[in-house]
Amino acid sequence: PPPPFSRRRRHTRLHEKSRGLGDVYKRQSFSQQESSILIVDMEGFTLRDEFFVKELAFYNPCTMQCWVGTFKPPYDKKYMKSCYSKTMLQEAFEIHGLKWDDDGLYPYSMAFAMINRFATTHQLLAKGRRNCLWLQQYTDTILIDLEQYGCPPASELPFGCFCQFHNSTFKSCALDKAVRMGRYYVNLFTMKPILHA
Repeated sequence: PPPPFSRRRRHTRLHEKSRGLGDVYKRQSFSQQESSILIVDMEGFTLRDEFFVKELAFYNPCTMQCWVGTFKPPYDKKYMKSCYSKTMLQEAFEIHGLKWDDDGLYPYSMAFAMINRFATTHQLLAKGRRNCLWLQQYTDTILIDLEQYGCPPASELPFGCFCQFHNSTFKSCALDKAVRMGRYYVNLFTMKPILHA
């Protein structure tokens, strides 16, 4: 069964939720406590084994709500070595299409504030030990690794959604991946009708 949740759900401002009948059916299959979960994913740059987040997404697979944002760089690219600049250009071109020096929606420090804020009201789930360890630095709440539920790589799951920040059809997108993994989680624990012959 899914992990127990003891915290009371509080109000958070999230994007509009879908109102499709299939979505309604799935939401009704979850209790109020179980719906207090968020799938978290991120995109960014790795420099000398240190990860710098550029895009961060939280998705509630039970209510079909999300929060997604991009962040300003922690420091100007002109202070980096040329080899790091090449690494960033390569990651941007081959992986997510986001640029280090693009103006993000929020200051860099807000990424950590959002992680801590949502962790106090929801159970956070992320995929992979590396992602979980990075997120765990910014909250005392224990995260759950989706790999323990057998979640495959997001790229192997059906397309999730479009993104306002980059082309999620061809590039790796934090929101798209969160939606893909959220659907997997919902389908895993949704009660299904018995098929009669």
